[in-house]
Amino acid sequence: DTPLGPKHHIIDPTRGVPTDHEYVLATVLAESAAVADALATAMLADPERADRALAGHRAQAILVTRRGDAFMSPGMDGYLR
Repeated sequence: DTPLGPKHHIIDPTRGVPTDHEYVLATVLAESAAVADALATAMLADPERADRALAGHRAQAILVTRRGDAFMSPGMDGYLR
């Protein structure tokens, strides 16, 4: 936290500052832990491109907002019980 409030550890690559959009958590299932970690980071850095990033790696994900709302990729529900 800073005097201006909490900041995310993911940096927006277009502005060079911590991300400030509504998404604060990404969970990704992918072919390896390294790919899942990279995709989760990329999704938080630029959530508008999340669908393309996931499709390119045949991965699934859940994104969670500051308010606690969760959004899943279409195939993620097949992995949840």
